[in-house]
Amino acid sequence: MPRRGRRGTRKNGLKGLFGKVYSPVGHALSATGNSVKEVSSYVGNVSKRSINGAKHIGNIWTSHANASVRNVFGSRRKTRRTRRSRKGRK
Repeated sequence: MPRRGRRGTRKNGLKGLFGKVYSPVGHALSATGNSVKEVSSYVGNVSKRSINGAKHIGNIWTSHANASVRNVFGSRRKTRRTRRSRKGRK
């Protein structure tokens, strides 16, 4: 028995005159929804990247400021640890 093709596989959601009248409106609404989704995704991506960039720049400035303070005032913790380790070795 040969296989026959299926009938009625296409969806005809809105039939008749009102379906034909509403079809362009429905397509316009779908296109608008897809456009809004794409724009919001893009804006969200841009804002996320800018926030991460600001965090990264803040970390760079903080680490450089800490390094400059350490260079000016020196690091006392290292000298204390080395003195203790020297005392313990004797």
